[in-house]
Amino acid sequence: MDSQSRFVWIDTVRQTHETREEFNRRFLLDISTQWTSLLPEQMLEVEEHITQYDFPLDQIERERLLSGAGLKGLTVSYQDPFYTAEIFTRVSAGE
Repeated sequence: MDSQSRFVWIDTVRQTHETREEFNRRFLLDISTQWTSLLPEQMLEVEEHITQYDFPLDQIERERLLSGAGLKGLTVSYQDPFYTAEIFTRVSAGE
């Protein structure tokens, strides 16, 4: 990735000091009230996927991971209580 490239990361993000289990409970409660067009068996698939395969980081963990990869944040283009979309670029030499 060169210095002119951008990395866009869109993902769920836990609150600082929130456990994965706490996040999952909060997230699944929101989904159950907001995703009303899902059939019960579809909701079960969503719940199973989240509890088995989703491991959201908190913002501090995301920044640490990206910094270790030589990336720095440019902008947060979207954020709500569950999701964030951020744009990153490569750290230039001397930064």
